[in-house]
Amino acid sequence: DFDDGAMGTGQVIAHRFTNIGAVDSIYRVRLIAKSAFNCNDTAYEDVTVHPTPIVDFSATPLVQEYPDATVDLINNTNKGNWTYLWEYGDQNTATVRNPGSHTYATWGMYNIELTASSLFCESTTNQMIEIESPTPIADFGDSAVGCEPLEVSFINKSLYGASYEWDFGDSTPVVTA
Repeated sequence: DFDDGAMGTGQVIAHRFTNIGAVDSIYRVRLIAKSAFNCNDTAYEDVTVHPTPIVDFSATPLVQEYPDATVDLINNTNKGNWTYLWEYGDQNTATVRNPGSHTYATWGMYNIELTASSLFCESTTNQMIEIESPTPIADFGDSAVGCEPLEVSFINKSLYGASYEWDFGDSTPVVTA
């Protein structure tokens, strides 16, 4: 008798105990041994089953375009005396139950991982989020005015560009940088 509604027979037997609560569960297991002459003896043993965290969280939004880079985090892990480790996928971590949000410094794919643990048990889950690269914003310094021959040094003030193409409007070849 496994003290959880299950019973079994045999010389060797295995049984799976569960604990979905927040505190230790103690099961009083009973074994009755019978002889060929119908004599019997009973033995008892306590089995302690520690609770295991059922880790779950939500991260929103899952996809956004930089410079928007803040992800809201809600911890849905079952209640218990757990310690927490959040790994945001960008070398930053937190050890609180509810960090609220995390802001990324740049765009990319990030794997957010949450681990909840006790002295005895641990569980981990993760969620991928994406901060998409931004749409470039083209900009450069003020127009120059002067007499010919006029040489102007243009200052690129664009944001989020990976490459640049200059067209000076005077039939000279386009310059790519």
